Amino acid sequence: MCNTSNPQFPEVRILEGEKKELSKDLKEVYGAGTIVESSGAMERFEEKWGNKYPHIIKSWSENWESLMTYFRYPVEIRKLVYTTNLIESVNSKFRKVTDAKRVFPSDNSVLKALFMAARDL
Repeated sequence: MCNTSNPQFPEVRILEGEKKELSKDLKEVYGAGTIVESSGAMERFEEKWGNKYPHIIKSWSENWESLMTYFRYPVEIRKLVYTTNLIESVNSKFRKVTDAKRVFPSDNSVLKALFMAARDL
């Protein structure tokens, strides 16, 4: 939920206890079957979270037209798009592990470090 790599978007801090629920509600927006369903899900999302997290609403609203190009693709392709983001997240975690320690004594030690990182996913 936080985007610190792009200065255009402010960092959004979400309370730990709300992350799962907020993510689930946002998934209803991009996981909808049609643009109309997505618009309805976005309205519900805004009603529920708009006062607490206005930056999220603002970002989605300002970029709505670009985001909705996503619905030009079949459902199967759309699932791959957001699944790919999960894969990128795993790769990012692995990079953090290997970047934190530049030198490993053996190939096996790299595999162990990656295994431990994978267990924390």
